[in-house]
Amino acid sequence: MRNEIDIPSIAVVGGIGVGKSTLISSLWNLNSIIGFDVIVNEDVSGRGMMQFSVCELPDVIYDSVTDWMNDESNLNKLNNSDVMLFVLPASSFGYNQEVKFIKKIITSECYHGQNIIICLAKSDYVLFEINDDNNNSEESLNINAASELLQKANSIYMALENCLSREHFSADCVIPVSADGQWNYDALKEKLWEGVVSKVNDLIYDPTLPTIVIAGKRGCGKSSTLNILWNLNLPTNKSVACTKYPMVINVEGIHNNTQYSFNVVDLPGIAESLDADMQYTSYYEKYVKNATLLICLTQADTRAYLQDEEFYKQLISLGLITNTTKIILGINQIDLLFKTKESPQGIDLRSITTEHKLITDKITDYYDNVFANIFLAHPNVKKTDICVYSVIQNWNIDSLNSMILTKLIN
Repeated sequence: MRNEIDIPSIAVVGGIGVGKSTLISSLWNLNSIIGFDVIVNEDVSGRGMMQFSVCELPDVIYDSVTDWMNDESNLNKLNNSDVMLFVLPASSFGYNQEVKFIKKIITSECYHGQNIIICLAKSDYVLFEINDDNNNSEESLNINAASELLQKANSIYMALENCLSREHFSADCVIPVSADGQWNYDALKEKLWEGVVSKVNDLIYDPTLPTIVIAGKRGCGKSSTLNILWNLNLPTNKSVACTKYPMVINVEGIHNNTQYSFNVVDLPGIAESLDADMQYTSYYEKYVKNATLLICLTQADTRAYLQDEEFYKQLISLGLITNTTKIILGINQIDLLFKTKESPQGIDLRSITTEHKLITDKITDYYDNVFANIFLAHPNVKKTDICVYSVIQNWNIDSLNSMILTKLIN
């Protein structure tokens, strides 16, 4: 059974003197009470304000792990958690006991797919050394110690990687941190947020409903498209990656006297960076494979489609996009086609139709030179599945909405 407070929960676990309380205090400015949930309200970058609970569990005494595991309150806290944060000392020479303990946890009944994060705490004691020169003390990074710490992190990951799925544990889930200057806290928080967001999405996602997934490069207008279609309030900024985690929303309405209800998934932008693409891969795998309708979105002022092509071909090769996946090829920001040196403000799109030559030429370029090749083995993806529109001018949005609902309802 979960907590009465049905919000994501982070369980913090570790041995004596590893710095669990210090970590909790410096991450969220909390005074943790062992065994009790402390509620956190935090502005999650790329997602907005979120609420979750943090619970520090009693110290694990590795010489008597059985006693700890036989404590029903410990197992209940782990069972109710959505993220398990194991705190290990960075200064340890080996982690055999800790790894054995973590394996016991993930093979017990209290583990049901929670995200696993391992924090190597007090890394400043290992990484930095004091140099006294002419009575002037300076702190410098010990390169050899840094290399050894990374090796420790990798060895811990390798010892556990076969026990857990990539969705719940990856190499970047073993994170060295230091309370001194909050070194590497951003990396730790991002992983914790990932687990929190995953739980919230799982609570919202209804597997019995059709699912719309929208994908495309950063800045092409995925979130703003969803906002204007269904009066949402997702964060948007063309120059900054506002969506760093998937966002699942339930949408309801009526179309042609037919009531509809479906899941909408806003995914982070593709081709943001190599590291980001690696991080986001599990998101795409999780949601695209369950998509009833995939909106492949791009923007009108680009002809750089190589990354889009590679991305969608990869999804097809992985079997995530199939012949049963319904596809809409969206071209947003059509207003940009009409901005020139002579007319920097462009035109009022209400003065033209979708049959304007600049638009039809763009559709031909977009489909014939790119997407016909990507979806060569998908006869259900046709040129008529392209929808051009402009969020900023609220132009042709009704056509996009009608196309979406027609594909979902029919």
